[in-house]
Amino acid sequence: MQNTPASLEAEIQRLARENATLRRELEAGRRIGATAERSEAIFDAAFDQAPHFAGLLALDGVLLHANRSACAFIGRRAAEVVGRPFWSTPWWAHSPEEQEKLRGAIVKAAQGASVRFETTNQATDGRLHPIDFTLRPAWDKEGLAFALIVEGWDITERKEALAQLRTLAHEQRVILDTLTAGLCRIKKRRHQW
Repeated sequence: MQNTPASLEAEIQRLARENATLRRELEAGRRIGATAERSEAIFDAAFDQAPHFAGLLALDGVLLHANRSACAFIGRRAAEVVGRPFWSTPWWAHSPEEQEKLRGAIVKAAQGASVRFETTNQATDGRLHPIDFTLRPAWDKEGLAFALIVEGWDITERKEALAQLRTLAHEQRVILDTLTAGLCRIKKRRHQW
């Protein structure tokens, strides 16, 4: 092939087309990267920064992700618990019965059910906290479960407030009963005079 002006011009045009194609592909890659970063930021805001405990399990119950709130509750970093069967993590280590209940719930959720129950989790200070726990499948576009979403709400304050309300209601009943009995005695005495 000779380097004639026509052949050089054809080669320049071919290279310019390739260059334009590469630039379009590069820009598309940048947009995809920006979209992926945005998706990660949304996930972080919605999941990782949530005030309640949240996690993601494989269908066999292995922990894939635990949010900051859940990790802070047990005083561990996510890297220390991710990759382990969820029932063997510090949240559940205090109770073989609760571990067994969790295993059964994982099987049900992997089969498509949503499971909710009250349980306890042990905090870093050793105290057991009541937890409103849910476990449900995450579905892909074809309608197949691909992971399990776990969430827990520490209901300690709610339980304590309820106990205080019960105590207050009991005290009010005692006072009312005492007042009623006193009034009845006064009424009886009036009839006797």
